Amino acid sequence: AEMDVTANSIGEVASWHDAVTRVLSSSFLSRIHFANNSLSSTRMIDAIVSNAHIRIADLSDNKFESIAVDTQLALAKRLGVDLEVDLSLNSLSSPPLGKLATHRNLLNYVTLLENERCSVKRIRLMVCGFGGDP
Repeated sequence: AEMDVTANSIGEVASWHDAVTRVLSSSFLSRIHFANNSLSSTRMIDAIVSNAHIRIADLSDNKFESIAVDTQLALAKRLGVDLEVDLSLNSLSSPPLGKLATHRNLLNYVTLLENERCSVKRIRLMVCGFGGDP
């Protein structure tokens, strides 16, 4: 089944985030179009990646800012195999920034790059400390 709720501003109502996440876990959906809805909860992306029935997901032009590295890894395994996801026009940032740049998260980020369909020949990673506990 296909669900198209493009440009309905459902992300502006906080209570919709939980409802949308539950819908995305349903086994009856194969295509979803949630573009231009001010969505920001990354639990929605987690639900899409976890749902083997979803084949096409349009999440473009929303307010997603970051995706957990574990979710990115799971997404990388499905992209181009059995899932197409459009996350264009979102303010996504990568690698993990600030306090999220732990040893484990940076290692996961490098693993993500290694699993990319296009090979990464070189990466320059700059880590700056601003004081505090080592």
